[in-house]
Amino acid sequence: MDTVMLSSVFLGALVISAGVVLLFAALIDGVLERLFAGEMSSAWSLFAKFALFVGALTSGLRLADMDLLLSAVQARGAQPPLTLGKGMLEVLKTVSGALNGAVWMLLLIFGAALVFSLAQGLYARVRSERVPRGEPEPGVGVAAGRHARSHEPHQSQ
Repeated sequence: MDTVMLSSVFLGALVISAGVVLLFAALIDGVLERLFAGEMSSAWSLFAKFALFVGALTSGLRLADMDLLLSAVQARGAQPPLTLGKGMLEVLKTVSGALNGAVWMLLLIFGAALVFSLAQGLYARVRSERVPRGEPEPGVGVAAGRHARSHEPHQSQ
């Protein structure tokens, strides 16, 4: 019973976790490519997918529940028979836990991406309000005492 139940629970959590990562991989890549440039995007994408996989897998395994179940069986000395209903219940708990963990990880990933995107937009807006359109930014275009718009030497009084 131990081997069959542990194997089916692990396999269920593994399949669900991998499926969720594959389902959301393109969306994660797209969002992070808009936020980051080049290799930074691919590095964050790989990290986000790994975090999603691990979060879903560990949530699906419910190791504390399994430990209690196995230690109770060992304390009694005899293993109760594994019925189809009990096995299916454990697999359904695993699937539910894995999906729950995936939801929380996706919420965290996309929530952080949303906050970062809003911060970028706010920074761009504040920066554009500081420098009027058509005017050079302070310090840009000024070299060797000459203003960028005129080719005459800058005269100070």
